[in-house]
Amino acid sequence: DINYAMEEIIEPAKNYPKAAFISMLTITILYTGIVVGFYSVLTHPDITTGIAATTIIFVERAFGYESANTIIRIFIAVVVSLSTAGALHSSLFASARLFFAGARFNHMPAIFGGLHKEHQTPVPSLFIICSLSILYCLFPFFSDTAIDFLINSTCFVYFLAIAICVGLLVIWRVRGRPNVGSVLCTPTTTNTNTNTNKIVAEQETFLEPEQKLQPKMTLDEVFIMPLFWHILYCLISLFLTLFALFAEPVQSGYGLLVTALGIPVYYWFVFNKSDYN
Repeated sequence: DINYAMEEIIEPAKNYPKAAFISMLTITILYTGIVVGFYSVLTHPDITTGIAATTIIFVERAFGYESANTIIRIFIAVVVSLSTAGALHSSLFASARLFFAGARFNHMPAIFGGLHKEHQTPVPSLFIICSLSILYCLFPFFSDTAIDFLINSTCFVYFLAIAICVGLLVIWRVRGRPNVGSVLCTPTTTNTNTNTNKIVAEQETFLEPEQKLQPKMTLDEVFIMPLFWHILYCLISLFLTLFALFAEPVQSGYGLLVTALGIPVYYWFVFNKSDYN
């Protein structure tokens, strides 16, 4: 999720690789430890048959309890809730900035590009995401499988979008990064009557003179990953997309349908209406 906040990172060419290395190393160690711990306590049929509340059963057996223990179950429930809250925090952090960037490029309504006057956080986007989350929470009242359906459909679309975007990024870099200036510089307000410049003008009214939006980085100052990692990431995302299409064709088909509905919306409201085209 740190990728979505790249503009807010101080010295990204130095700090981003550190953050990526530390997080990937930590996650690898933790997940490897979890898998080893599970197979050290649980039996293979317990894991493969999908027993309910695997973590609770694992902790109870690790501490020698053959039957249910109320204290352990309450403790694990609290820990899982805290872990979920942490994942939700990072998801909200990233999604809000994604909507904000979409408004900047005229892919979303201009209101999503608003910023908090003091903290410079995309508050309107957070409200929109909060409203969508509340709406999703109501779906189980209509269907017991609604949440699983949403997860599978959105994950398919998510990884498909990643595969396409990263694949296009590889093509863009192979072609020599044409029009690179548009992705490094924030547009000024010299042109009028454009959605992008309106957003920039509205943002600048809340900033101090030294905080005005302006070009700050050159291509040499931006952190650029080796092309190999882009290609590898694209292939992995494409594999996950094809696997989801094979495993859940109906749910993946609904995801494709929703994505296809965005094509006419793009041509009616976005195409040739942005300074970045």
